[in-house]
Amino acid sequence: AQRLGFKIRDEYNKGYKKDPKLPAAPDKHYAEDWADWPNFLRNERPIEKYATLAEASEAAQRLGFKTRTEYFDDYQKDPKLPSNPHRSYAGDWDDWYTFLGVERPERYAALAEASEAAQRLGFKTQTEYFEDYQQDPKLPSQPAVFYAEDWDDWYSFLGTERPSEKYATVAEASEAAQRLGLKTQAEYYEDYQKDPKLPASPDQFYAEDWSNWYSFLGTERPDGKYATLAEASEAAQRLGFKTSTEYKEGYKQDPKLPSHPDEIYGKHWADWYSFLGNERPIEKYATLAEASEAAQRLGFKSIREYQKGYKKDPKLTVSPNDFYAEDWDDWYSYLGIERPVKRYATVAEASEAAQRLGFKSGVEYFRGYEKDPKLVSTPNQFYAEDWISWPHFLGNENAINRELTSKYPEFWKAIQCYVEAGTGQSNKYSHLRALLRFYVDKLGLVDDPGAMLSRDIPFNERAYENFINATADTVKKSRHNACSAFFEWILETYCSDEDDNGELIVLPGYRNPLRTVFKGLLDQLPSYRRSESDKPPLPMDAIVRAKQHLIPLEATSFRNLYQLHPFLEDCWFEVDPQLIDENDPNCVYRVVKKDRKRGRKRYFEE
Repeated sequence: AQRLGFKIRDEYNKGYKKDPKLPAAPDKHYAEDWADWPNFLRNERPIEKYATLAEASEAAQRLGFKTRTEYFDDYQKDPKLPSNPHRSYAGDWDDWYTFLGVERPERYAALAEASEAAQRLGFKTQTEYFEDYQQDPKLPSQPAVFYAEDWDDWYSFLGTERPSEKYATVAEASEAAQRLGLKTQAEYYEDYQKDPKLPASPDQFYAEDWSNWYSFLGTERPDGKYATLAEASEAAQRLGFKTSTEYKEGYKQDPKLPSHPDEIYGKHWADWYSFLGNERPIEKYATLAEASEAAQRLGFKSIREYQKGYKKDPKLTVSPNDFYAEDWDDWYSYLGIERPVKRYATVAEASEAAQRLGFKSGVEYFRGYEKDPKLVSTPNQFYAEDWISWPHFLGNENAINRELTSKYPEFWKAIQCYVEAGTGQSNKYSHLRALLRFYVDKLGLVDDPGAMLSRDIPFNERAYENFINATADTVKKSRHNACSAFFEWILETYCSDEDDNGELIVLPGYRNPLRTVFKGLLDQLPSYRRSESDKPPLPMDAIVRAKQHLIPLEATSFRNLYQLHPFLEDCWFEVDPQLIDENDPNCVYRVVKKDRKRGRKRYFEE
């Protein structure tokens, strides 16, 4: 993540896919070792803000801010200033004039004067006023608040015509809508403005007398639906729906259930919790301090423990770091636990500590690294820039020694470049260290990887065969493959050049002896790959049960395979209702409400 240059969490979330080995949520993926985002990205921890409003005010005035806009644009010049001081110091806050130490501007003394000024500027709507009222410095930003005692409404203030009165009763509005020939809710939203006395949301405007859209528009209710909300609610609860999403996915299991009960039974509708007979969710703790205190009462000592047990208190949220983002510091503060000891700063220090503990392999290290709290769980990632290999880190006899790397710096550089650019690094390092030690050094070759592939320098076949055969039968093939691939990389990197067309051409006089002289060696080496899986076979009764669950015996069409529908969520697509053949049992469809926009108007459509 640091190599990719991420400085903050948002940058990581947007760009982590550039490295396919980075997880989407490292704080959860590495929960046991996670500290916080600044530590992960190796950034400086955010500087603490001014403790009091007076200190922040003094600092803001030193920077010369005269308006709230100037403050928002440049407050970061002082890292101790908060982005929203009116929230950070809410208990002591007065107003922006006091905070910035600027003179309170003179306003029009009377509403009539302000109204006359606003009309002179030609404002026709509340939005226009908010955008440009500063053209006259004596106009307040909130005239409705500033002249509260005399305020009537925006129409009077701006001298604009008050819109037509709406129909007084739902019956009158219903009659008008039917005169316009509106047959669906979507048609109403599109054309209700043809009659200025019709409201945009009649179900809300006439809430007390509202029944449903079918009654309002004088259209027939779909046949066979439950007549009352109570009957529909009982049926939905029998099917075990727990959320509105579950209901919309499965309501067709009972053909008498409507797709939108909130509209069908509008007058009597309360909410989805009542309809599905579910408990209403409990409100979460209002502040981070309250949530932190509750979490500490439950004794959580790590993120993993918190995520497993936070539901013991229904007022705790699953992601307090997001829920209380503005006030969030880190998990240590939230859970009231001790911040971990700082890790070793360099791979050399960590390596020395690991060797003192006597670890001989990566597995041993993973089992026992916690004996030293300054050791990290994944040193190969934590010290990625300086990492060589596990054997080198643990100081094993087989690891490359300093004498050999000093003697063959070019070879060692080539090995590092080749291995670091690919996968399976641990195995490659193991095989190529052995090649350097038991073949290159043993034969006393010059420190030039390209020279080893020159046709002018005979390749020592016997020495190479002895090198391969000195390993166990299970390793011979992989060792030969690793060396052959490394030689091919040397051939392309050290012994090739580009032609006029940009193609890579091997220079005359060079070859990969493992692909020429030893072309048939791979076939002679023993193979230990299994001819079949060694996992226990799946019992037949389990296969039969799975089959009967996914495709029940009574299912005769795709429409009957309700269990499979949730797995095909990505397969739904929008289609013209006229193309749906309701009589075709293999035609699977559902009705959803879509948020539409036409011009500047938004409306919902089924």
